[in-house]
Amino acid sequence: MTVDLTGRLNAAKNSVEVRGSNDVALISQVVASHYIDWRDSDASNTTINKSRALRLDYKCDKSAAAIMEDVTCTVDAERIGFQGYGMLLAEIGTPPGADVSRESLEKAREDWSISRYDILPDRIVLYMWSKAGGSKFNFKFNPRYGINAQTPPSLVYDYYNPEAQATALPMRFIVK
Repeated sequence: MTVDLTGRLNAAKNSVEVRGSNDVALISQVVASHYIDWRDSDASNTTINKSRALRLDYKCDKSAAAIMEDVTCTVDAERIGFQGYGMLLAEIGTPPGADVSRESLEKAREDWSISRYDILPDRIVLYMWSKAGGSKFNFKFNPRYGINAQTPPSLVYDYYNPEAQATALPMRFIVK
């Protein structure tokens, strides 16, 4: 038996009870889904918890580009107040079909705070050492084909304390 509860639940607390007519064992499954738009989320580029305070700013010089046109992005990640040392991981979202410039990332590595990077299909993962004032760098990418799409959210987190993280909202790119 399938029961659709769409429109029968409210935004407050709900309770669903499944019972049989006698003391026979009953197996049930509840499937739920929900969606929260990024504009309505509590994502913040600064997150402060008991052990760490982190900040992430990620911006690109254009959100509308032509195919194979350079897009330059700036990333600024920081352990606020430089409270302790340690490695940070930054996952910087890139749009589908982005050809990330390895040369620009190698130039960013000239700053000792960036230890290494991995380029994945939808993000760049950076391993960074904390330093006073944070790490600020630029990188470039070229969109390979026309799109109207968002990047995944970008985040920075403490390597040994991943629940301490800051999130930058997804960015929309239109390439024609």
